[in-house]
Amino acid sequence: LYTMNHAEDRFVLVNSEFVPLYQAVAGQLATVERTILLTDGAEKSAELPGRVGEYESLRAAASPRYDFPDFDENSIATTFYTTGTTGNPKGVYFS
Repeated sequence: LYTMNHAEDRFVLVNSEFVPLYQAVAGQLATVERTILLTDGAEKSAELPGRVGEYESLRAAASPRYDFPDFDENSIATTFYTTGTTGNPKGVYFS
């Protein structure tokens, strides 16, 4: 919860096994706008705030072509966090 708020996550992919855990903290996530369900099971729905669909179904319906916009080479590509064993987790990003 701390890491997701600190990173200002806007989109979250939630594995079906973690739906109850996500539901328990969803109201405390300050910046999340949309969620996408990940599942290998037959049930492709779950009560998730801001749910836009199930990953494989969305992917199957999407165009196979995507023109990526041009962006600055220093844009954040990935973010990693420590476990926070001696305090709050610390984050670092890579371009």
